[in-house]
Amino acid sequence: MSVRIAELQLRNFGSLREAHFDLAEITLIAGHNNSGKSTTADAIDVAASTLQQHRAAAAARRAHDQGAFAQPPGGGHGLRERGRAT
Repeated sequence: MSVRIAELQLRNFGSLREAHFDLAEITLIAGHNNSGKSTTADAIDVAASTLQQHRAAAAARRAHDQGAFAQPPGGGHGLRERGRAT
């Protein structure tokens, strides 16, 4: 499942003190030299990487939670009591 960043708001990121961008599926970044194009692209990269890391962590938590409540092979509840399977 992919995620699209629709809006980006920056404060004190690189050379940009404050900026707001509405992002379409395809967005062109253009401007004069030293106007913040590369900084904006870096910010989008940081946001995308952060989202990807959060999604991976959430997926790992879900998998762990599902595994914690899954029934073990052979039946039973999979809980241990004083070192032995019950």
